[in-house]
Amino acid sequence: MCTCISKKIGNKNYFCRTMDIDTDFGQKAVLTPRNYPYTLKNGRSIDKHLAILGMAAIESGYPLYADAMNEKGLAVAALNFPVSAYYEKSTKEIPKAALAPYELIPLVLGLASDVTSAKKLISEIKLYDIDFNKEIGTSPLHFQISDSKGGCIVLEPSREGIKIYDNKVGILTNEPPFPSQIAHLENFLGLSSGSKGGKMKNAFKLSESGLGNGAIGLPGDATSLSRFVRAAYLSANAEFDDVEENRICGLFHMLEGVSIIKGAVKSKNGNHYTHYISVMDTSEGIYRYRHYDGLAPVSVSFLQAEPESDTLIEIGV
Repeated sequence: MCTCISKKIGNKNYFCRTMDIDTDFGQKAVLTPRNYPYTLKNGRSIDKHLAILGMAAIESGYPLYADAMNEKGLAVAALNFPVSAYYEKSTKEIPKAALAPYELIPLVLGLASDVTSAKKLISEIKLYDIDFNKEIGTSPLHFQISDSKGGCIVLEPSREGIKIYDNKVGILTNEPPFPSQIAHLENFLGLSSGSKGGKMKNAFKLSESGLGNGAIGLPGDATSLSRFVRAAYLSANAEFDDVEENRICGLFHMLEGVSIIKGAVKSKNGNHYTHYISVMDTSEGIYRYRHYDGLAPVSVSFLQAEPESDTLIEIGV
C-alpha cells in the first residue's frame, strides 16, 4: 500500500510518495555514482550511466531502489501490485531483452533522461520472474515515472506485455490497474473545496453548519482506490506560493493526507503503516524524506557525493 504523486508547481516538478509497508526493509538514502558497475541478470554490463539518488536497501553491494531520481530529473517509484502484476516465466537461458523487476529502476534512471527516452528504453525490454537471490524473491510491482518537465507515465506488467499509460492526473496507488483507478475517480467529479448548494438549499433556506461540505463523500479509508481519489483531490486543490520552503512543507502536508498511521491498518505481519514520505525536487536534484518517527525532513542531494565514483554512497540517516 503506497501512494505516488507527481506535482508540477510553477516551473518545477516534484515527485512524491508514501512508503506503506508492514516490515522495515532496511531502507537508506543511497547515491549510485556514474561509474558504479551494474551487471544485469541477462548478462549485460552497464559501467557508465547517470547518477541515481533515492531510497534503497543495499543487498550484496547492490541498491534495491524503492524510489529514486537521476541527475537529469527523471524519477521512478515502485508500488506494490500484488494481484495484477504478471512477469514472463524465467528460463535457464535468460533472453537479452529480459529484465528482473528490481533492475528496472536502475536501468531506466541510469540510461534515460526524460519520459520520452524512458518509453523507448522500456519498449526494448520484458520483465521476467527473476529473483534477486535465494533469499529475496520477486516483488509484484507497477511503476510511476515522471520527469522534470512534468511528463508522467505508468508502467504495468501484464499478460499482454508491458503496458504504458500517460498519466495526466499524476497519481498512482496499488490495485486495481491504472485504467480502473482513473475510471473510479470519475465517480467523484462533484467534489470541491467550496460549499455544496442546490435547489434544496435555496428552497428550504438551509444554512451551512461549517466549512468543507463541498468534499462530503471524499473517501477517508486506507484502501488503494480511496487513497487514489483522496490524493487526486488534494493535488487538484492544494495551493502553493513561490517560497521554496513553503512548497516543500505543503507537499509533505499533502502526502500526510494519504498516509497511514501505526495501528490503523493491520496485516498478517502486524502494523501496516507509512514508514516514510519522500519528496523529490527533480529540477534541483534534492531528495527529501521523513521517517514515521521523525518530525523534520532529511535533505540530501547529488552535490553531497562524488558523482564519478564507482562505489555506492549512503547519505542521510
